[in-house]
Amino acid sequence: STQSTWETNTGMSRPPYINLSFLLLGLLVLSFLPHNAVAVARVGDDEAGVLENAPAVDADVLPTAVRPLHYELLLRLDQQVDHFSGNVSITLEVLEATDKVSLHAANLKITAAALHFADDDAAPLPAVSGSVAGEVSTFAFASPLKPGTTPKLVLEFDGNITSKYQQGIFRVNAMDEWGHEISYVATRFDPSHARTVFPCFDQPSIKAMVTLTLVTSPSHTALSCMPTAHTETVDDAVVHRFVASPPISTYMFGFAVGDFVFREAMADNVTFRVYATSHEALEHSVVALDDLMQATTAIQNYLRLALPVPKLDVMVLPALRSDVETLGLVLARASLLLDLSVYSFVDRQRVAQSVSHAVAHQWFGGLVSVASWSELWVFESIATYIEYFAVNAMHPHWRIWLQFEVDETDEMMRWDSYSTSKPIARMLSTQRGIYDDAVFSKGAAILRMLANFFDLTGDSTQEGVFQRGVQQFIRAHRYQAASSADLWSALSVVSKREVAAMVAKWVESPGYPVLVVEEVVPPDAIHYTVDQSRFFVVPPSVADSVLIDGSTQDVAAHPPTPSNWWLPIPLGAYGVETIAMHEIQDARMTLDLGAPTHSWHC
Repeated sequence: STQSTWETNTGMSRPPYINLSFLLLGLLVLSFLPHNAVAVARVGDDEAGVLENAPAVDADVLPTAVRPLHYELLLRLDQQVDHFSGNVSITLEVLEATDKVSLHAANLKITAAALHFADDDAAPLPAVSGSVAGEVSTFAFASPLKPGTTPKLVLEFDGNITSKYQQGIFRVNAMDEWGHEISYVATRFDPSHARTVFPCFDQPSIKAMVTLTLVTSPSHTALSCMPTAHTETVDDAVVHRFVASPPISTYMFGFAVGDFVFREAMADNVTFRVYATSHEALEHSVVALDDLMQATTAIQNYLRLALPVPKLDVMVLPALRSDVETLGLVLARASLLLDLSVYSFVDRQRVAQSVSHAVAHQWFGGLVSVASWSELWVFESIATYIEYFAVNAMHPHWRIWLQFEVDETDEMMRWDSYSTSKPIARMLSTQRGIYDDAVFSKGAAILRMLANFFDLTGDSTQEGVFQRGVQQFIRAHRYQAASSADLWSALSVVSKREVAAMVAKWVESPGYPVLVVEEVVPPDAIHYTVDQSRFFVVPPSVADSVLIDGSTQDVAAHPPTPSNWWLPIPLGAYGVETIAMHEIQDARMTLDLGAPTHSWHC
């Protein structure tokens, strides 16, 4: 292969029934989405380092002439130095004739590039030139590649391990609470840091199998998304070869290397393990392992789809700034450990929620990935919804759905009541825009509203309309990428409603409505007029607008945003079991409740 070197760039409970003659706020309407007092950290929490020096996403989309089918990746790691080397053989599928192959690489030195063909007699085709544009490296070849062929692009490269930012491949040296000095190497590839570890097609919609081989020091344990297939000692190193993964997006792939101990259990032919960095820490992992198994069972039953990998590991790591959820391997902070001799209910509940959220991502992220980073809110929102479902299935006496209203809906309403709030569906160009828990809370609240609406208006099958829609969505897009439009389509097929139109205002516009209801009682019927407009905690006409963090920002005065949210309003009468579901979707609507024979309530 060519000797040229290409340098890549751095890269509450629900409110009681209320007489409709009162003023109804958006809280009344949104409480139809069940609203939690435990704050659960999700993607990016306390990860100041991740938010800095972050590459752009969706800004360097690759050409579509070729796509990867399989990465055969080998990495040589030395626990004592901040440097690694490796090579990758990428089996490509050529979709269009081309003499160039472009892929992502950042902070890597690519030292060799060549194409190998299925015909063993054919000589490797070295790259005749290489170019770098931003974080995209392009290799040109003397002969064009023919559509339908599957050549292998073989690259050799060198890179660095960072200890400043917990992204890409990073090293942590720390002291745990028992006084042990801890050192480990781990990865975080979302949203676009896989490219800093190996050259790859680092877009969430592009999935390929990965066969990983790690060369490490003899005393270290190596873990990745799949089980270990083979381990052997070569000279003064240990070679760990892992089973090939199913098709996976690069952001859902990862590994960790260090000195670890574990406890395990098996259920339904799946191996569950919780790893820790000391035996003292491992003693506090009993609850996490039990919740890991129970949450997996609950979600499998909900989706009627097995866990997509044969094992699921959770590694509890000191000094980890935020959880890393990858397929088959979850890196978790030390807060997942629970001392059974002294703990609070809040601590216990946090473990259940954190584990359930991570397990949900095995399907929503692992099995089906996001079509683009602008759609991340959909997968985080549905993982949040499934998280609460799983916890409720595991511990129904906790009444977790009531807490949903506090932790998710109320949090969203606080954030979304300012004129500076943004729609949850919007183009994202940086990692900072991705990590917004309030966006995910609003998305989960919208999903909860839909689920409740369909449960009250749908058929009486054992599995609700919303559940069957989610099942259809996940089955239709297994090992593929999907978008919010795909989810709305699946729900529409099952519900026989135009779900995309129902949720459009909620996801495409900021804010939520406040309702003003007036009662009109003619001699023979009861009517209510309902006016909706966007709720602001601070009127947008105030020149000096207060932001959610308490700071201020000058904003121009502007008229109220036209309000036409789709809203489900369940109405009942005292002494009557039947609930009448009304829907409003205009700025003003009239509800006709018929003869005044009952005292109606909402």
